[in-house]
Amino acid sequence: MWIDNPQETGVFWMTVFPSLQGVKKDIFHVINNITRTVDKAAACFGDFARALSTNLFRGPKEKRWVPRPDSLKSDIQSVHDDYDTRQNETKGTRFFSPETAGMFKRTLELADGDFLSDPPGLDMQLDVTQPGKKRRFREIRSTSQLEGLHHHDRSVMHGANLRPDLGDCLFFLFYFRWNVDRMVELMSSTYRGMQMGHYDYELIENIQATRPFVILCHCDLTMVVQI
Repeated sequence: MWIDNPQETGVFWMTVFPSLQGVKKDIFHVINNITRTVDKAAACFGDFARALSTNLFRGPKEKRWVPRPDSLKSDIQSVHDDYDTRQNETKGTRFFSPETAGMFKRTLELADGDFLSDPPGLDMQLDVTQPGKKRRFREIRSTSQLEGLHHHDRSVMHGANLRPDLGDCLFFLFYFRWNVDRMVELMSSTYRGMQMGHYDYELIENIQATRPFVILCHCDLTMVVQI
């Protein structure tokens, strides 16, 4: 299982799901947490981001994995040491911000606790190539459409003295619109689910109500009613 905070909640999830091999920190969150502490407009940012990704992964892009703790810690430290003294030539300041060192320290702690390395022998990519299409792989550690929800969720409540009934109403409206937006996004050819593409709420509810009785035939988009 890949989550945001394995050090704090890993034991809990292992108790809830005893069959888990382990609870890991999502490596893409790690990369984002580090890169957000530096100026992306700096001339050396591109090289830094590539070096970080290269040292966190092994193997070709379609079959890459995160190495074991000892090797990973050494590589993370190497990236830190290479860029620690770099300058942001545009602003005339250090490339690393005061928060960057702390984020690298946190990442090294995660690596040392084996919260970042992929489980040995586990293939981290699935071949999702469709017939006649270009070969594609998908990471099994990828996140769902709920990713980022908590950041928006916090923005709904601005004041500590907000009335509970008003807060309840704001959350209801926010989640309702979020869910409708996700359904509308199903128009993307990436998905094979119910394709909405509109904001007619009553119609969406009617479609959802009839969904168990309908099969979408993707070859000619003909709707066939189950008997």
